Amino acid sequence: MNDLKDVTIGLKTFYRTEKLRNTLRSLVGLNVKEVIVADDGPEDPEKEKLYQEMSEYLPLKVIRLPYNSGLAYGRNRIVENTKTPYLLIMDDDMEVLGEQSISILKNILESNKALGGVGALLFEKGRIRSGAHNLIYKRGYIVRDVPLDLQIEVADGIPYIRFDQILNAALFRVKCLRDYPWDDYYKINFEHLDFYWGHKQLGKWKFAVTPAVVFKHYPGGNKTYKKFRFSRERYRRSKEYFLKKWNIKGIINIQMDFLLQNLSLKSTLWLWTKKHAPFTLLPYMMKIEERWAR
Repeated sequence: MNDLKDVTIGLKTFYRTEKLRNTLRSLVGLNVKEVIVADDGPEDPEKEKLYQEMSEYLPLKVIRLPYNSGLAYGRNRIVENTKTPYLLIMDDDMEVLGEQSISILKNILESNKALGGVGALLFEKGRIRSGAHNLIYKRGYIVRDVPLDLQIEVADGIPYIRFDQILNAALFRVKCLRDYPWDDYYKINFEHLDFYWGHKQLGKWKFAVTPAVVFKHYPGGNKTYKKFRFSRERYRRSKEYFLKKWNIKGIINIQMDFLLQNLSLKSTLWLWTKKHAPFTLLPYMMKIEERWAR
């Protein structure tokens, strides 16, 4: 397997100390160069104790940020502090399943110089998801969908598939993250879409996902976390900013994961309808979908 001393792991944290504890424990023994935590949460003696404890087992660096400075801001500070050519970006509610997982992602990156990042799948709530899809510009809208003609590529026997957008569990070339970073405006919501849409406009880097690597994912948090994470006002501001920035009429979400598992009858029928509806109806369907989701 690859030497991982040219890999840094970076994650942003806010309120979820117990989840962060499990994430950091999953990184012990991976032999990476450094683990960087960007923390924009409140002062918390329990969290400080955790950092002190984990510093005995990890090459840990904690960047303390202004309170509630946001996900994009935190990730960019991680990139600024990264001294290796590769950076694994993950969330503070994920767990890495061993050193081999990162080695596989690195092997794929090294085999294809066009790739700026390669993502893993996530195992959450009893199912596996990829979050991988393409971004298409059509009639003033960004359409998020999965093509029918997926192409599988192979690196040292490991399959991977190219997509325009992948999950937050991915190994990146740091050069890619510096060519188009996250937009500091976004505290939460749309920072992810903005990052990948920006890279698509740049046209320099491609992205991929491999089914050979799976991270565990335990989403959720306490009431305070959820208040920030699912704020309707934050969502509205982020969406308005995104649409204005890119001069886009709207976003049409058709299929945002090439893996479809355990879909309810309602979800199956809704997906089929979106796939077959006239394009002029899709913006109205998105308004209905937003009301369901939020």
